[in-house]
Amino acid sequence: MDKLDFSPEKIKEQKKNYYASFLWKLTVALIIIMLLQFIIINPVIIISRLLLETIANPSNAVSNNLDYSTVNNILSTVSSVLQLIGLMFTDGIGAWFLYSMTKETSRAPQKRNMPFGYWIVAFLICFGLGGIFMLVGNIAESIVLLPGTTLRNMLYYPLASSSGSIAENIIYANDSWLYFLTQVLIAGFGIPVLEEFIFRKLVIDNTSKYGFGAAVMISAFSFGAFHFNLRQFFYAFALGMVFAYVYAFTGNIRYSIAFHIGYNMYSSFVIALAKKLATQEALESLSESAKLLGENLKSDPGMAMNAFYGFYEYIQSLAEKPVSLFGISFYVFARLFAFLLMFTGIVLFLVFLRKAIKVRSQMPMGEKGTKRCAAFNYGAAMFYVLVGIVFFAYYFMANISAFWGHRH
Repeated sequence: MDKLDFSPEKIKEQKKNYYASFLWKLTVALIIIMLLQFIIINPVIIISRLLLETIANPSNAVSNNLDYSTVNNILSTVSSVLQLIGLMFTDGIGAWFLYSMTKETSRAPQKRNMPFGYWIVAFLICFGLGGIFMLVGNIAESIVLLPGTTLRNMLYYPLASSSGSIAENIIYANDSWLYFLTQVLIAGFGIPVLEEFIFRKLVIDNTSKYGFGAAVMISAFSFGAFHFNLRQFFYAFALGMVFAYVYAFTGNIRYSIAFHIGYNMYSSFVIALAKKLATQEALESLSESAKLLGENLKSDPGMAMNAFYGFYEYIQSLAEKPVSLFGISFYVFARLFAFLLMFTGIVLFLVFLRKAIKVRSQMPMGEKGTKRCAAFNYGAAMFYVLVGIVFFAYYFMANISAFWGHRH
């Protein structure tokens, strides 16, 4: 009978093989999702754009009998719904593949209760870290982009609309409230549920075997990298840390799902909805009036009352348009409240950081060198290569497009 080898070198090798086995499966699952999105969603975009161009062509006899605005609304509704259903489908296929490949090694964290007060604190911290790291992402993205570059989703680069949140693109595409609610259900609820199932439930259940810290880091990094752009990578990584910490500590995926849905709904849909209610014309007028107010105060402080009176007249003019007044008020309130949430979250993060570290120290962290085993293996290398290729292609294509546009 062979003697069992429990030497440190053998244990380290087992850890590396274990992490490598899971990470290559995760990489394959993400490749499947990307390929399916390219295959399924691109044709939807191409067909809808071709139909719109055909209808808009003055030489087309059919276009003379159709209202372009109505057709545009209908096609944009159908196209966007199909795209989002496609996203749900492709994420679902990827989740099913990863689950079927890892269910034998999956082990959920021990269940623990989370007091309601801590639940609120963790949720607010999401806004604090999300806001700060979104700024970091914007700075990082500005460094790697040529001036005047318009980013587009790499998977749908030839025909996709310019960058902006999915929510904003959805809301501005159509005026139908039924259409808007459909998108909220899919993008606001369905996709976060699938993402939490993949990046929290499946990732942490399969990586917490050797320690809490490595599992949280793999979950957060893979979630951030899955967004495949710097602007979203940093804040998705920060949010992923909070979501992963909460799930790894409580063993209850419902908490991280609720956090993800809540954050998405406010940061994307509520802000975008506020813009929609305010209308673009009213927002531009508000911006211009505020700018004029600032210039008057800067050039001649003695004219402060006149400057404020001009701004007051603008606000008074909105009173004659109740919809615009409500929209502007809601937009300003939503922006200020978002800033308040971010500031509160940052303060709470600093206050509770020491306690979070203390709780972390009570978790099964794994032996020394576990994180190194998780970060350096053939499965991790495959994942890094995939992320590197997609990131490079994304920004290379964007910069080439900007450079070519400047030359011509």
